[in-house]
Amino acid sequence: MSRSIDLFVRSSQPIEELAREVARLTGLALSPGEDGVGAEAWVLDDGDMHAELRRHGYVDDGDLLFESYPFALSARVAEGTRPADSDEANFLRTAAEGLRRGGVESLLVHDLEYRDRPRRPEAAGSGEAGGSSGAGGSSGAGGSGGAGGGGRAS
Repeated sequence: MSRSIDLFVRSSQPIEELAREVARLTGLALSPGEDGVGAEAWVLDDGDMHAELRRHGYVDDGDLLFESYPFALSARVAEGTRPADSDEANFLRTAAEGLRRGGVESLLVHDLEYRDRPRRPEAAGSGEAGGSSGAGGSSGAGGSGGAGGGGRAS
């Protein structure tokens, strides 16, 4: 079983224009492809690392406003590897920094399966917090934040 690391990107551009912008800001070329389920995606392959830029189906989850970031550049991490320590995470951190420098807001999430902190303040004492990984954020305004967690729209 593998897990995903996702760089959520805020943009109103069509995906092909965003792919060109990501390539320009990161120096990494993306090529058109499919995301495995037939949806439009832009693919990046660099050695063993594979990532896909596509529209995602996640919905907002508490303070994680996924719907504000309609696209995700996602990479899978093999079982047994800590997502935060993976080559894929390092790549997406580099991409997030390039986007930030270009004024494009993004949110890097290391593993949507776990949360680093509770969803709401009243859950702080309930033991709801957890997980060994989480997220960091990047925005054109220099902001940061976020944690793992989240749900996919049905």
